Amino acid sequence: MSPPLISVLVCTLARKRRAKLLQRALASILEGQQGLGLPILVVNGTAFDEDLLRRLEARTDIKVIYRAKPSLSAALRAGRKQIETPYFATLDDDDELLPGALAKRLAALTADPKADLVVTNGYYDDGRMPTHLDYPNLARLGRDPLRSVLEKSWLQSINALYRTDRVTARDFEGMPDYLEWTWLALKLAPRHRIVFLDEPTYRLNRHEPDSLSLSHHFGLPPAIRAILALNLPTDVRREFRQRLSASLHEVSDRARRCGDYGLAWRSHVASLRVQPSLRWLFYTRRLLLPAAGAAEDGRASQSEGGSQP
Repeated sequence: MSPPLISVLVCTLARKRRAKLLQRALASILEGQQGLGLPILVVNGTAFDEDLLRRLEARTDIKVIYRAKPSLSAALRAGRKQIETPYFATLDDDDELLPGALAKRLAALTADPKADLVVTNGYYDDGRMPTHLDYPNLARLGRDPLRSVLEKSWLQSINALYRTDRVTARDFEGMPDYLEWTWLALKLAPRHRIVFLDEPTYRLNRHEPDSLSLSHHFGLPPAIRAILALNLPTDVRREFRQRLSASLHEVSDRARRCGDYGLAWRSHVASLRVQPSLRWLFYTRRLLLPAAGAAEDGRASQSEGGSQP
């Protein structure tokens, strides 16, 4: 059998309660992919289950890397540096590739020798709504990859295949720990040829235990600042400055509710410096008059509670 052509990076905490999810993700790389995939597992942090890690390290069909300090972006960089195959992909430990996914992506890249990466569609499953396509019209997003990120990031941990010699380890340098795929999409779009293949190749699971959104409020401001450090067109930069101001305001409001008025004030002033707004300025009253702000919060909570059926 020919050696695998595609390394698939899987970053995981390797916790016991997620062992079945991780095994499912690994099986989706190794089974039904015509022998194309080589899993590279990056165990990220010290919260791993020792027995699970031992079993993973004993396997000969996957490669395991361990990092003591938890950081998704650092784990991706570490894994990317280990890639020796001509192509690579990434996968979250609770998601899965559909049978034939890697072959479909590879065919799209080989059909266009100038393409640096291919982005595909997939199925989204949150356990509440019926499973549906992740992108209703992926081809439309591909018409202007740079600006379509403002609508929805077309790049995720699960939906792309890259040429190793064209999307290099250097492209991952500076990646933030939040909005990391939005950041990478904006970095790659101006100077890489991207093929958009509107065919499902993955299942994105968002109803599993510990499935976390990376858009944590306190992590958003530094992530958006990392995005603004990229070479962006004026209109895209303007939109992300607005998002930075809004994210700083959100941090301020959450810090205020927790009683951390130092952080609340610093974040509030920073939000006004980034994007002056009457809305954020009026909010100053809540910081100057904590009792009034608490009363307003209480009235808002009662109003929301009263609207419940």
